[in-house]
Parts: sequence; C-alpha cells; structure tokens
Amino acid sequence: MFKKIICILLVIFIVGCHHQSSNDKQQSQLKEETIQDNQSKKLYLKGTQIVDKQGNNVQLKGLSTHGLSWFPEYVTKETFQSLKEDFQINTIRLAMYTEEYNGYCSGDEKNREELKQLIDRGVQYAKELDMYVIIDWHILSDGNPLKNIEESKKFFDEMAQKYKDEEHILYEICNEPNQTSWQEIETYAKEIIPIIRKYNKDALIIVGTPNWSQEVDTITKLDDQNILYALHFYADTHKEDLRLKFKTALDKGIPIFVSEFGICDASGNGSINKEEATKWLNLLDENHVSYVAWNISHKSETSAIFNSQVNKTSGFLDDDYSESGKWLKDYFTHNEVSSDKKNESLNNGDIEIIVNKENSWQENQKNMAQWVVSIDNHKETISDWTIQITFDNPFEVSQYWNFEYQIDGNTLIMKPTDYNQEIKINETIGQLGMILKSDNELKVKSAIIK
Repeated sequence: MFKKIICILLVIFIVGCHHQSSNDKQQSQLKEETIQDNQSKKLYLKGTQIVDKQGNNVQLKGLSTHGLSWFPEYVTKETFQSLKEDFQINTIRLAMYTEEYNGYCSGDEKNREELKQLIDRGVQYAKELDMYVIIDWHILSDGNPLKNIEESKKFFDEMAQKYKDEEHILYEICNEPNQTSWQEIETYAKEIIPIIRKYNKDALIIVGTPNWSQEVDTITKLDDQNILYALHFYADTHKEDLRLKFKTALDKGIPIFVSEFGICDASGNGSINKEEATKWLNLLDENHVSYVAWNISHKSETSAIFNSQVNKTSGFLDDDYSESGKWLKDYFTHNEVSSDKKNESLNNGDIEIIVNKENSWQENQKNMAQWVVSIDNHKETISDWTIQITFDNPFEVSQYWNFEYQIDGNTLIMKPTDYNQEIKINETIGQLGMILKSDNELKVKSAIIK
C-alpha cells in the first residue's frame, strides 16, 4: 500500500513538472511575441490617422532627397543619421524621378540598376537607424501616371517582392500627377496597388492627386484600407485656398500625407514665407498629419537644405545649412502645438511634456486661462529640469503652483521646487499649474525640456 502511494505521488510530481514546463514555455513565447509587437514598425490607417499596432497615433516627419540620380552622395548612413539627430526626424523619402534626366524611364539599363542600388542602400540605412522610408515613383514631366505604367508595374513588383518582410517602408506610387484627371490617376492606382498587395497586404501606400497633388478635395477614396492621398504645398505659393481644400478633404474622411512641401515658392526657389509656412505646419500638427520637406541637396535653390558651397555629407554645422534648412531644423526640433507631441531633445524622445488649457474666462477685459503642465519620464531618473514654454502673445502670470518661474519675452521658464526636482524612471510629475493673463487668447508655439 505504501509503495502504491509513493508511485501515485511520483506520477503527480512528474505531470506537475511537465505542466509547469509547458506554462513556462507558453509564457516565454508570449513574452517574446510581446517584445516583437513592441518593436514592430508596422503602420496602419485608422480613419484619417496613421497608427501603430497598439492603435497609438503616429506622425511621420522627414526630409526628401532630391533626384537620386543627381545627388546620390547624400544616400549614406552617416547623412541620414546626421539629419535624424539635427532635425529629430523619423522618415526619409527617396525621390526617384521617372522622365527627367537619368530618370528611371528615361535613362538606360545601367542607370536603372544604379537607382535601384541607391534605393536598396536607403532602405537598409533607414532600417538600421530605426527610421521609416518612402520609395517615391517621382513622376513630374510625364504628367499622366498611365504614360509609364508598364515600367511602374515592373518596378513596384520588384520592390514589393524584395521588401515584403520590411515594416518600415511606405510606397508613393505617383508623386505629382499633372495635366490629368482623378479618373486616370485612379485607373493607374488600381493597377499598381494590387501588385504591392500581392506581397504586402498592409503597407501604407501614398497616391498622388490631380494638379501636382493639390486637388485632394476632389477625389474619391479607393477601396483599400491603408491608402493615403498626397497633398503638396509650397508656402509662398499655396496659401489659405489650398488649406481650405485640405480641411475639406479631412472633413470628408480622406487620409492625407504631405509627402512634399517647401517654405519658398512652387518652383523650389524664390523667397521664404515663414508666416505661411508656420500656418501650414501648425495646421498639420494640430491634425496629426505627416509631412516631409523638400530637399536634401546643396543645389543652388531656396528649397535645398544645404548651402551650395557645402561638400560634406555628415557632421553638419549650423552654417552648413541654408536659410530654409535652418528654419526647418528649428521648427522640427522646437515646435509644440499639440499636447501629445513628444520632445526628443532629451533621451531620444523619452520625456513627454503635456500642456493643457483647463479653463478660460474674461476678467477686467483681459483673457484669463488656467494651464496645467505635466512631465512624463519614460527612461532614466532626472535630477533637475527646466521647461521653456513659448506662447504666441505676451502674458502675465496671475497665479502659479508647484514650480518657480521667470519670463523672457513670450517664454515662460519653469523650474522645480524642492519636492519635485527629481523625476524617477516611469514617473509623472503633474499639477504644475498657473493662471495666465493676456490681451489675446494664448496658443502654445513650443515647449521644450532641458
């Protein structure tokens, strides 16, 4: 009888160990899957917004190369890394002209192979730097995308098959259709999109719109869940009338991607219009619309981000950037127009500043508003901090709590008190509150932490 009990207990022990081992294995697999999910760069569309696998909004911001045939020297890992750090961008657009000089369709076979090699290097460098990349079929003088559709089919079949397992690639299938209708663009898109979908059912695809990708309000959405529609603007040419088209399209539920813009005129040259550029980018940020600026080159034109004398491809100094480059760099790194934008000037984006206007009223013919600021720390312990919030109008501090401050022009400089100077990892410091008085309603232009 005693031996029988021992045998039963032994069997129970063995079964239990096996069960525990299976549980451990399942938990390990679950943990591995979770890690893979967290590292995934796959993007989707939800309504008009780009989201990640967890459903969080994602806004892509980047720079576009000029024609790959003309400025191939900037397709290097060192260039991309310098621009990522200097501009705090997450996207590179590879602009491959089709019919211009040495374009994919106008050049010879040797030239086509060189262009594909440049794309391959650009895709790989972006991946290594944890960036997104746009493969851009850059039609311009060809106008109607149907003109070179057979070449386009072969190209996207090769690209989509080659990169079918890459999650960081977006496909832009017709840069700026012109002198053509939406019906013809739609016909073209319905031929090209299924080719990409053969290999990648989810990749985001950007479709150009009529009149150099400006008539985004006139189109009808294609029957594909992950399609965005291109809107291009140049701030000194395209102003409130085009912004109205943008707003109309969004109201109609059309997902927009500004895959090319400049802060000069539509020729890529002329004078810079900082006021209109600010209006445009603030509007895009407010609506979480992604955008890419033109262009990475030292070409002697206003839209080039480098001075024409620059002959290096990394390690750029401020003086290496053109006036456009400096303005864009400043906007990309300092603007703060929405409460959920992460500031990446510290710990690669692991500090989030949230600025909320809680209430507003009139008092003695003055605008009064209660603001609350929070700091969300996701990485390492901070022993001291300073926040600089710049508003669009002058103001006075009527009341404040949980911080010390000083004012420099339209900028509020916030410093900690004794009890909230240290912010530990994964800790949030909130309730930094104040009541501000101003002649005009205040809007946040930028918010940075140092």
